Amino acid sequence: MKTKFLVLAIAMLFASCARIPIQSIDLVTIIHDEGERMHQLNTALTDNLFTEKRQKIDDFIRLEYTPKFIGEFTAKIPENIDLKQELPGILASMIPLINERRDAMQSALELNRIKVIDKLNADFKDYEDACHELKTFLESAIKVDEERKKLEQQASGLTGNKIDFEKLESTIDNFIQDSGDLGDWGQNISNLNENVNTLLNK
Repeated sequence: MKTKFLVLAIAMLFASCARIPIQSIDLVTIIHDEGERMHQLNTALTDNLFTEKRQKIDDFIRLEYTPKFIGEFTAKIPENIDLKQELPGILASMIPLINERRDAMQSALELNRIKVIDKLNADFKDYEDACHELKTFLESAIKVDEERKKLEQQASGLTGNKIDFEKLESTIDNFIQDSGDLGDWGQNISNLNENVNTLLNK
C-alpha cells in the first residue's frame, strides 16, 4: 500500500511538469533495479539468519537440553535397577524423544523462515507492479507529449506567423488558474482574449 502511494505521488509530480523528459523512464528502470538488488540482499540476510538459528538450535539440544533431559530421566530410574546394564536401552528410548524436540524446533523455525520470505516476495511484487505502472504512465505521457509536439509543428507550418504554442498553453493555464479568484471573472476572460490576440498577431 505504501509503495502504491509512493508511485502515485511520483506520477503526480511528473504529471505536474509541462514536459516529461524521456530520461525519466531510465530513472524508473534504475529505481526498479535497485529495489531488486535490495530484495535479493534481504532474502539472503533472512536465509543467513535462519541458518545461524538452526545451528543454534542444534547447539542448544546438544549442550543444554540433552544433558538436562538425561539428568531428569535418570533421576526417575529406581535405585534397584543396574544403570550400567540398562544404559543402552535407556539411551535408545531417550534419543527419539530428544530428536523429536529438535525436529519440532527446527520445523517451527523453517515455517517462520518461509513466512518471512513470502512477505519479502509479496512486498517486492507490489514494488515491481508499482514500478511497471509508473513506467507505463511515463511512456504514455511521453508519447502524448511527442504527439502534441508533432501537431504543434504541423500547426505552426500552416500559419504564416509561427504561433508559439508553449506561450499559448501558458496563457490558457494562467486563465484557468486566475478563474479561481473571487474577483471580476469577466475581466479574466477579457485578459485571455487579449493575450491570445497578441500571440496571433505577432
